[in-house]
Amino acid sequence: MVTAKPHGVSVEVDVQRPSGAFGLDFIAQFQNIYANVTNILVKVAPPDATPEVLNNSLMISSHYDAAIGGAAASDDGVNIAIMVELLRLFVLDPPKHATLVFNFNGAEETIMQAAHGFITQHPWTGTIRAFINLEAAGAGGRELLFQTGSDELALAYAQGAKYPHASIIAQELFQSGIIPADTDYRIYRDFGYVAGMDFAYIANGYVYHTTLDDVSRIQQGAVQRLGENVIGVVSQLGNEHGRLKKVSENPQSSNTFFSDVMGLTMVTASKEMTFILCGGVFLLAVFYLLLSHVSFSERLTAFMLISRCFGAALASSLTVGILLSLYAPLPWYSQPYLAGVLFLSPALAGMLHQLASVLEKKSEQVSPEALWRLEESLFEAMMCIWMGALAICMQLGLISSYILAVWIFFPLVGQMLCQLLQRLRIFSSTTYICISLGAMIIPVIHTMCCFVIALMFFIPLLGRSGPVVPPDVVLSLLMYSGLWINSLDFRGPDPIKSHLANTQWKAARMQVAPEELHEQAEVYGHMPWSLPVKHMLPEDKSWYLPAASPAIPSTSPKAK
Repeated sequence: MVTAKPHGVSVEVDVQRPSGAFGLDFIAQFQNIYANVTNILVKVAPPDATPEVLNNSLMISSHYDAAIGGAAASDDGVNIAIMVELLRLFVLDPPKHATLVFNFNGAEETIMQAAHGFITQHPWTGTIRAFINLEAAGAGGRELLFQTGSDELALAYAQGAKYPHASIIAQELFQSGIIPADTDYRIYRDFGYVAGMDFAYIANGYVYHTTLDDVSRIQQGAVQRLGENVIGVVSQLGNEHGRLKKVSENPQSSNTFFSDVMGLTMVTASKEMTFILCGGVFLLAVFYLLLSHVSFSERLTAFMLISRCFGAALASSLTVGILLSLYAPLPWYSQPYLAGVLFLSPALAGMLHQLASVLEKKSEQVSPEALWRLEESLFEAMMCIWMGALAICMQLGLISSYILAVWIFFPLVGQMLCQLLQRLRIFSSTTYICISLGAMIIPVIHTMCCFVIALMFFIPLLGRSGPVVPPDVVLSLLMYSGLWINSLDFRGPDPIKSHLANTQWKAARMQVAPEELHEQAEVYGHMPWSLPVKHMLPEDKSWYLPAASPAIPSTSPKAK
């Protein structure tokens, strides 16, 4: 350990080489064993720090190891560079009421080993009250705060981040386990019982863990933006007396709604307040339905029409997905905008065909007033669908249910305004269309922002997950529903299962060696890499690319 005091600031440097083991349920259960991994640690304390300040540390962490075959400029070289600059700045001007610990950890790509070694074995861990983890699932762009473990940390980010980019939807989605990925955040949280914040670059995930992940991929401004955001958060937590202690008193209190507004500002609210507002919107919709002159049978008829429309959209999109999967797989992978043309266009065509056929029949039989009544019935039936989804999500305790309330509230306000103008006799079809479309501007913009982030993140990420399901079919379904996709970026895999004697993962062993290759499996796009997955994943989900055996010395070199 090396200690220095530039300008009265205490700086300690320590190199840790821990060994250990831990069990982890990541995709599947396995035991992770490591030896002599390396952490480079720097502690910065303000001049004349009191014992209280020395016992309240904020850790900033990223990893300097790289995935096999990866250039690692984004994952995680750029974050190491940011930490070095932050270290320089905070040595010159440290926070007044906190000690900073910088953890440059050296074994994250081997499933978060160095983070475990630090948080369970190093003597400094007893003083850590919160942490900031810097990661990457892409190259450049706006970093996303996609999980935080404390209400106080979410508030500190909202107050301190100069360029906010965060979403409670991303947090609840990531923590649900749907995404086949994890970070050191989980280790610090589960083994250290510390609250933290997890940031990641998500743009251009195609180069993630490949030789293409070089410095040329880092977009202009990405480094400065993340650095200034971290400085703002550290200032909020470290310059206010007792704030870090408040975080540590309830480290698993992630019950705050947070979301940025187009990167301009942050909106935060407690879970209770969010649910009160959602419940208020739900009750407003109930009162509207009770006072409506539309009958239950009319709503039911409209609901059946909506079901037919969405059923036709699903069938059309799914048909295209199946045909592509059979004859021309993955035409959209390098050009994601093609997904809209390939899948959304037939979905819209199928939906509009069903709607037009019904309206054409009714227009020949009923008056214009009855068609307006049908329009009101369709609106109320769709609102009932949103209300049902909102009730289910609130029952599950999902804070992200707010987005359903947004889709109920704004169109409902527009509909109420139309009815008011109709009673005042200043109403026309043009007015109705303008108000209805105007009422959906905010829900559409917010939903599209979330949707773009989802596509940006999930297309490359799930493209590395392997051939679990036909990617074109999955994309057709998820584009239809407005969500994300699963894809495949390599070919030539063989299942491991046929070579295993026991189908239970805990006792899985190779029964026979795979047959010799007659033709080397072709790999393209710099995407696949070698990982020891034989005893890590269930055999029915494990795949391998046949290759020649590595040259391993039969004897160890003699010690000099």
